[in-house]
Amino acid sequence: MQVAAPHLLFVQQCEAAGYRTGIGRVHRPHPYLAAVRQAPDFGAFGATRRPPGLAQRFHGRKRGRAGSGSCSNPADKIPGRRGADVDETWLRRLYGPWPGVGTDIKWDDDLVFMVDGKMFACLCIGGKSRGKLAFKVEPERFLEFTDRPGIVPAPYMARAHWIAMDDPGVMPKAELEVLLRWAYELVRAKLPKKRQRELAD
Repeated sequence: MQVAAPHLLFVQQCEAAGYRTGIGRVHRPHPYLAAVRQAPDFGAFGATRRPPGLAQRFHGRKRGRAGSGSCSNPADKIPGRRGADVDETWLRRLYGPWPGVGTDIKWDDDLVFMVDGKMFACLCIGGKSRGKLAFKVEPERFLEFTDRPGIVPAPYMARAHWIAMDDPGVMPKAELEVLLRWAYELVRAKLPKKRQRELAD
């Protein structure tokens, strides 16, 4: 009776746990699984070593090194998916046409965007935290966003499901625009029905 090679058993166990070869839970390639699946069978009982060169390719790679395939912002490597360059001018241009949007300076350095006096986004425009962006997200997606690199619960506002980014460039610009609009909609939906109708687009 033949016994499956150890490296194939590893693949089967991972696939049973929810991984698919070459695709991980977080939508990143799994180099070990992909290489093992493509490796030849080393005999009835299998070999205990990995496919030639795999250890060097997988474990020898250094993060941040030019040509290594890694980068500080993966969106920079995808055409049309560059991170957002966020400043006061960009935000004012984005929010300008939206009904009921107003601004105010709070806590000395924070430019706050509000709908009918209710905050939904905030940009730091001075001091050590200059450029930091925070805004409201759906409660159901709060943990999803804060699990992403460069995104943290907003100080003092996490209970209201706000997230913050020291560098908004960690998020693709198109995605950020959608989320900022949704922050506005989340707060507008909490206003009285009559006021919501008055602020309808």
